[in-house]
Amino acid sequence: MEKISFNIADFTGPLDLLLHLLQKNKMEIQNIEIASITQQYMNYIESANVIELSYMSEFIVMASTLLFIKSNMLLPKHENKKNEENDPKAELITRLLEYKKVKYIASELDKKQGKKISYYFRNKEIPNEIVALPTTGEILAKTSINDLILTYKEVLRYNKLLKIQREKEIDAEILKKEIYTIEKKSKEIVNLLHKNNKLSFFSLCQEDISKSEFVTTFMSVLELVHKNIITTAQEDLFNDINIELIDESSSN
Repeated sequence: MEKISFNIADFTGPLDLLLHLLQKNKMEIQNIEIASITQQYMNYIESANVIELSYMSEFIVMASTLLFIKSNMLLPKHENKKNEENDPKAELITRLLEYKKVKYIASELDKKQGKKISYYFRNKEIPNEIVALPTTGEILAKTSINDLILTYKEVLRYNKLLKIQREKEIDAEILKKEIYTIEKKSKEIVNLLHKNNKLSFFSLCQEDISKSEFVTTFMSVLELVHKNIITTAQEDLFNDINIELIDESSSN
């Protein structure tokens, strides 16, 4: 595996990390290869130099979403047709495109404000997703008040995270010495399911969970899905994932 050395605080959020991975792999957003990107995303999270759970929670949610999309893609086509109307992969692509636009515009405004000059870019210097942006009138004609509010909140959130990133250094956490394996964690999850019948994914990730444990938890859930031991369900993108044991008697 490629050795990774970086600080999770270098990224303003999970979408920022995903864009970094896409650029690194020279991959277009619309053609995102979920299997490859998911594995690299998990490697980055596992190799992060720091972990502050309040900050990492969004990265954890995105990781669970990527694993959910990946597991859905492994299902037979007739089972996948149920989710065609609410395609989580399509929703993720839309969020990535919107985030890239917001990030690009915020970056250019920041440059102009810092240099106190006004200039224009040649088209070839502007990302493809930005070049074909509609006019302000066209955008407003198709945009609701809720859309504007959500976009405004996204810009505020981006600027806030950028400010935190510049002004605050996050101390590295001393990782727990206990080593977690997929086999051990898988048995733990199955035992919990025998006792509780149903679990939520977030319930498996306690507040004091270490970096190595929550990454192993993600991989264990995926492994159990592949082995047809458990089934997973998610009501909406980025929501919690419900986990249940597959009834062996009904499957025989």
